[in-house]
This record gives sequence, C-alpha cells and structure tokens, in this order.
Amino acid sequence: MTDAFGLLLFAVAGLTSFAALANEAPASSPSVDEIVRRLASNEKALESLQATYLCIDAFNYVKPGTELPRGNMIEDDAVSMTRRGEVTWEMTSSGQGRTEAHFQITNVRVDGERIVREWIYNSVFDGTSGRYRITSSRSDDSPPSVQRGVTETLRGATSSPFDITTQHLGTPISKLLVDGKANVVSSDVWEDRPVAVLEVQPIVKPKYASQLRFWIDHERGTVVRRQTFMRYGEDGPWALHYQADARQFSEHFPGVWLPEMVDISNYVVTRAGQEFLSVKEHYKVSNWIVNAKIDPARFE
Repeated sequence: MTDAFGLLLFAVAGLTSFAALANEAPASSPSVDEIVRRLASNEKALESLQATYLCIDAFNYVKPGTELPRGNMIEDDAVSMTRRGEVTWEMTSSGQGRTEAHFQITNVRVDGERIVREWIYNSVFDGTSGRYRITSSRSDDSPPSVQRGVTETLRGATSSPFDITTQHLGTPISKLLVDGKANVVSSDVWEDRPVAVLEVQPIVKPKYASQLRFWIDHERGTVVRRQTFMRYGEDGPWALHYQADARQFSEHFPGVWLPEMVDISNYVVTRAGQEFLSVKEHYKVSNWIVNAKIDPARFE
C-alpha cells in the first residue's frame, strides 16, 4: 500500500503550478458561460439518483511509521485501516436520502497486529433532520460496538452519487464556478475526449486558503476530475489536498453521462505542504437509476 501511495504522490507533484496552467488555455476552449450552462442543464435534469458502489479503500490515520497520539479515540488503536464492501445510495438532488454500507475492515496497529471487523452503516435524512447507526463487530465473541447520532445532512460512509457527478460537497458545480469567478486555465484530454480545466478564485481564511480546480467535458457536461489545493499561512506552499477522478462514463438518461469508476485521494496538508496520503478510495459504480420516484418514507 505504501508503494502505491508513494507513486501517486509523485504523479501529482507536478500539478501544483497554478501560474503555469494559467498560460496554457487555448483560444478554442469553450467559455466559462458555455460550460456553466451545460453543467446547469445536467444539474437540473437530475432530480434523484440511486446507485451501488463496490468499494476498496485504504486509510492512514497518522503518517506511516509514526504512533498514534495519546488519548486518541480510534477503534483498536489502529494507525491504518483497509475496507472492502458494498454501499447503496438513494438520494434526491436537494439532499434527502438513504445510504447503507456493509464492509469488512482490517484495522492495523503500529506493531503490525491486524484486527478484522464487520462494519455496517445506515443513515437517513428527510430534508430536515437525519440519523445514523454504525455497528462494528469482531469475529470473536466480543460484543459489537454501536454508534448512533443525529445529523443536519445526509451522512454517508462514502461520497454521495451527486458528489461524484454534478455537485461538490452538496453544492452544484455550476454555482461554484459562478460564485468563484472561475477561469478556463488549460485544456487536456481525458479518456480520448477534450476537456477544459477551470479554476475558481482562492477562498482566503485567517489561517489558510483553498482553491478548487475542475476538469470538465463540456460536450457531455461531466466533471471528470476535481481537486482542492490548500495553503497554510501567507507564505506557505500550495499543496494538493483532495482529488477525485471519474472514468468510464455511460449515458444513463438522455444527455446525462455517469461514471462507472471513481478514485478519490485525500492528503494531509500542513504549513510545510503536503505530508502524506490519508485516504484512498476506489468505487466501482453500478445499478445507476436516474429520476425514479423514491418513497419519502425511505428517508425517515
């Protein structure tokens, strides 16, 4: 796992030169307005999504080779975890939904000891309030642990079907482009198709700044890659914090193309820059159902 993480770190190391990209946008690129209109058309068309993910994921809770801090609340005192399993989603574009996950997870302690668990996750959100339940059980006779909680949004074990297609953290991507005064900064090719690369203006907070970048297939109105860069302090280096890549698109609704493969990487970023890969998720997405009427009782 560590070798694969290292290769990925190397692969993205050259992506953080914002100024270099800004000089590469060809005159033939679609305009931001054209891209926003195409994205908004897809966003409006999608009222509900249902899907099944087969997931293979890996998590590093601390930098590889280091111990957990005292007083941590991580299950089994694990420094890393892998999980495999299936996740189902039923969700509306306004955020109502239901998601269920069933994983086999392996928690790894700093001494290399491995603890295998069955992990079941259930969550619903009716548009006003939500709740979730996590059940974690070992293969021995020890009693399972159960966590319950209430939420103000739909809380999932993975990214939602809207957050791998037309939204980013619950916000339509067309709105992020408009509000963020996006620019087309480059062009690229993705699965043999031309895509435009857009950046929004940085969001500056007192202690850090962040910036979004999107690779968009304008003809299909699909977001094939999204990235978040972060910087701590005024003089800190920009570093890749989050990246999601979508591939193998099929048309599941007239004019609406949805991915069958999604890979997500999440990095810990500090004042020194990018430190280590903390999350690596791979989804094989199947059973897409678009705009089927979902009984509201499913969200209660």
